[in-house]
Amino acid sequence: MPAIIHALVTLVPLLAFDWPPAIESFAIACVIALVSIRLVISIGKLLMELIAMRRTNDVLDEDSGTARIAERRHVARYWYRRCTLFAVYFACGWAIMQAVTSLEFSAGARDLIGYALGIGLFLIAVTAVWSRPVASEERGAKTISWLLTIFFVALWCLWVAGFDGLLWLGIYAILLPRVLSVSTRAIEALHDAADGIFGAGKLATVLLDRGVRALIITFAVLWLGRMLGVEAYAMMSGSESIIGRIARGVLGGIVILLVADLVWHLMKTYIDAKLMESLPADSDSEEMKASRARLQTLLPIFRNILAVVIVIIAIMMVLSGLGVQIAPLIAGAGVVGVAVGFGAQAIVKDVISGIFYLWDDAFRVGEYIESGNHKGVVESFSLRSVKLRHQRGPLATIPFGSLGAVNNMNRDWAIDKIIVKVTYDTDLVKMKRIIKDIGQRLLDDPELAPSIIQTLKMKGVEQFGDFAIEIRLAFTAKPNEVSVIRRSALALIKQAFDENGIQFAFPTVQVASDKDAPAAAARQLVEMRAATVDGAQQAG
Repeated sequence: MPAIIHALVTLVPLLAFDWPPAIESFAIACVIALVSIRLVISIGKLLMELIAMRRTNDVLDEDSGTARIAERRHVARYWYRRCTLFAVYFACGWAIMQAVTSLEFSAGARDLIGYALGIGLFLIAVTAVWSRPVASEERGAKTISWLLTIFFVALWCLWVAGFDGLLWLGIYAILLPRVLSVSTRAIEALHDAADGIFGAGKLATVLLDRGVRALIITFAVLWLGRMLGVEAYAMMSGSESIIGRIARGVLGGIVILLVADLVWHLMKTYIDAKLMESLPADSDSEEMKASRARLQTLLPIFRNILAVVIVIIAIMMVLSGLGVQIAPLIAGAGVVGVAVGFGAQAIVKDVISGIFYLWDDAFRVGEYIESGNHKGVVESFSLRSVKLRHQRGPLATIPFGSLGAVNNMNRDWAIDKIIVKVTYDTDLVKMKRIIKDIGQRLLDDPELAPSIIQTLKMKGVEQFGDFAIEIRLAFTAKPNEVSVIRRSALALIKQAFDENGIQFAFPTVQVASDKDAPAAAARQLVEMRAATVDGAQQAG
């Protein structure tokens, strides 16, 4: 704000009175330079404080945190001073060059003054590299300094030779990554300093971070286009040469990719936030748990589809900007799609089947399903297959097209039947009373009661067997807890039957000894003869 006020106050007298052209041009250049210097100083101070106060996850205690902040403040102050010196020198040099131009110096004199000022910028950059604060654990600092010095010499030579495009590409290569890194750190520091002013993982954080990055890169692209002779109005209107049209397409493609990147990160952040909100909680109702599980299943698939759509649209727009006719490409893609559809019917069948499985809400992530020879817990989905984790550990990947009918073992409720075989002398009335008492004991268990819908009951006699009466018991419970309740019920039944003298029936085999076989055969023969004699006498 002070810089803007200063600029307005300075420009008013320049615009209110008539000045000689040379003096007016030089004054305007000085005002622009002073305003730029004030802005750089203000923004630099803000960034320095934010980066110095940025929190880290590796700080173990308050003392180390204070030391780390002090070290960062020292490094940030050093680079703030060096960058400010560079900006002040550059702004003053630019004002001098504007004055030299307005005073109509010769071309040779202007070049001589410009090269001399360029040597000053080169010396500032080199001294900043060689005198920079170096951490004790950093290795190869001297080698890096020599490489940067050689790089700066190459940039100065490119400038002298007049290769402006290569010069700015070199400047971007060394400067743009650092500017983007500083902007990200500053936004993170602002977020931390305000105790989460943008909210954890909220859209505002991503919008600010990616938006600032997009603005920086867009400005760099437009400036590079200007250095290459591609003006902004020409990029918008299309009135340029073939080389300019290609450059416009490339630079416009970069802007399109930046917008696509911003849209993708916004959508991804929104979906990830919804996934975090849909994590199941113990206090949720059954309907809420079902709704959360459905979101956990569908949102990752929707995120993948959205990524593919954004990439395809961005590529099409970039190709269109480069002058490629995308209408034949779209038509050709349609024909190829039909051909691929006929040749890959199994894949098409898998994808379409998967869409209808998800539409019908047949299963969700975390549910146990059975289908043909396959069964297990649903771990994840793709566009054409589902992954099932068997209870013994193997992971099966099954295409949707071959899945067939699905038995979902985790929906709503499940009935479990227990068959008990007792001896024929069992008192069934007493047994029914015992089973009723066991059912009540299951309901009284605080760990089992929330999962029981209908407690254990005796349904009656199932059938009379060869050696036992088969009694049918049943209970209704939540699907995930059936096995736990069954084990507890069986243990209580065994204990109660032992206490009340009820015997479990089991098959027995009677084996007779053959030691008295001859005597038995003799007795049988005597009895048969006696019966024959008695019969003859009665007949006579």
